[in-house]
Amino acid sequence: MKRLPIAIIVLVLIGVGYYFLVGQDGELEEETKTPLPGSFSGVVTNVDLDAMAYDGPALITVRDDDEKGAVIAVPSMGLSFCEAFERIALVGDIEVGDQIYVEGDVDAPGRIVPCEDPTHYLTVTKTVRDRTRGYEFTYRKGPDGYIMLENTESQDIDFISGVMLMNRNEYEELQNSTDAREGPPAIHIRVYQNPDNLSAFVWPERKSLESNVGLALDDPKEAVVGGANASFYTADGLYPIDTYIIANGQYVYVLMGAYRDKESDIYKDFQSLVNSFTFIQAQGQN
Repeated sequence: MKRLPIAIIVLVLIGVGYYFLVGQDGELEEETKTPLPGSFSGVVTNVDLDAMAYDGPALITVRDDDEKGAVIAVPSMGLSFCEAFERIALVGDIEVGDQIYVEGDVDAPGRIVPCEDPTHYLTVTKTVRDRTRGYEFTYRKGPDGYIMLENTESQDIDFISGVMLMNRNEYEELQNSTDAREGPPAIHIRVYQNPDNLSAFVWPERKSLESNVGLALDDPKEAVVGGANASFYTADGLYPIDTYIIANGQYVYVLMGAYRDKESDIYKDFQSLVNSFTFIQAQGQN
């Protein structure tokens, strides 16, 4: 019988402890229900995929302009069941030097985990710098981003270099297709020598095979790209092709973006690329 009061005291203490642990309405306090959300943007300094071999997370280390760092833990096992799955870039495409934008929950070790909420995301962009020709631009690598390929198809004597950006999924479908088909819309960045110092309006007329100006729906209009004077027009081909001709220094830069319609991602991504296009000091210049 002496044990009964002790048991009652223990039950009372448990009840008091529970009261302080939960709110008056019987729910856990907000800070104990879910981890605080985390967001960060910065440049990738390390990519560690070793833990994926035993279903652990991919660990992406990122540092911002203020030298603050963060570690992003992307689940490997069960990633396809994440609420934010379609908003998470493929970790296998992430490289040191890429730019990362992420939002997710913060786990116990303090890592940002994009997964559980449909508003979470992991976006990766890459800045391409050509220090020989003095320009740079940024494009989206993922999710549902682009693959960059060298494009040297030109018979023009002034042609120097070119790259093409194509949606990665559409590129893989094209490569795996066994049927004859047209390629998907793509973005092109091409560079030419400009020995005669032609303007952005005269050059496309002289180089009509390279510029497609003969297919322009309207007369070229004045534009500015990267602080340099440019001409702009839309050519009518297999797809509409927005075209910028930029004459700057000893080069002409041609930016072309084909698209199915103005609601398509590639149309918007091309505009973002044009806005990011910047001239930098070329090697050998003072």
